[in-house]
Amino acid sequence: MPQRILRMNYDVPAAAADAAGVKTSAITTYGASAGSIVATVAGWNWTALVTCAVAVVGLVAQLYFMVRRDRREAAESAVRIAALRGKCEL
Repeated sequence: MPQRILRMNYDVPAAAADAAGVKTSAITTYGASAGSIVATVAGWNWTALVTCAVAVVGLVAQLYFMVRRDRREAAESAVRIAALRGKCEL
């Protein structure tokens, strides 16, 4: 018996936006963190504070997009489990 592919209502633009958001915020966080370390070592106080703030904002953005992705994947999982339970009569 051939396996059937479970078709779901998967919002590709939202998934792509979340992936781009996570990647962009991760790069921003890493870059600002490195800049903050360099500015601290060099003794540039204001630059260190600004880059530290940018790193925190990047981290918050990264967490936001990861929570969105987790919620979307949990909803997908619930739909798959419901479909499989309907097939297997559990």
